[in-house]
Amino acid sequence: MKQKSIIIGCYALLILIGGIIGYIVANSLISLTVSSGFALLLFICVAYIWKGEIRAYDIAAALVLLLFAF
Repeated sequence: MKQKSIIIGCYALLILIGGIIGYIVANSLISLTVSSGFALLLFICVAYIWKGEIRAYDIAAALVLLLFAF
């Protein structure tokens, strides 16, 4: 279970880095804001997964699917 939370945490970090790059390269504040929000929500899910909350997997999966839609 901890391995999956580490993977989700790495994905959240990549999302945050992508938003920072978008802000630096294109001066896109919306990119930074949205990526920070999604990364924060995913990091919260990681914390709950680490504690053993199974529902956090569902929320993290929904967030990832929402990101893939855009």
